[in-house]
Amino acid sequence: MCGWTITPASSWRRTTLAYGLWILTPRPDLLRGRRVTCHEVVRADVLNAGAVCTPSPEKIVADGDLVTGYSSREVHEFIEAIARVISGRHVERSGDHDSDE
Repeated sequence: MCGWTITPASSWRRTTLAYGLWILTPRPDLLRGRRVTCHEVVRADVLNAGAVCTPSPEKIVADGDLVTGYSSREVHEFIEAIARVISGRHVERSGDHDSDE
């Protein structure tokens, strides 16, 4: 699953769930240095694109305008995270930037 949302301020939000992050790998400029989580099936490609796989107990990672989720089992938490980012209620968490999730 992958999607883009335009907010009233016309700023783009990128959201991907499970292996949907793979669709961004041909554009490393969208992923380079970004904290993400994704399904292990696409992790190697995501890391090769320059993303930083970040472990998260919630299996949801928000990095600015990019919200990623580990699998479709976290769809409700994923939707809540998107709503927080769009509404401006998202608080960046400092966390482990280890690339081994």
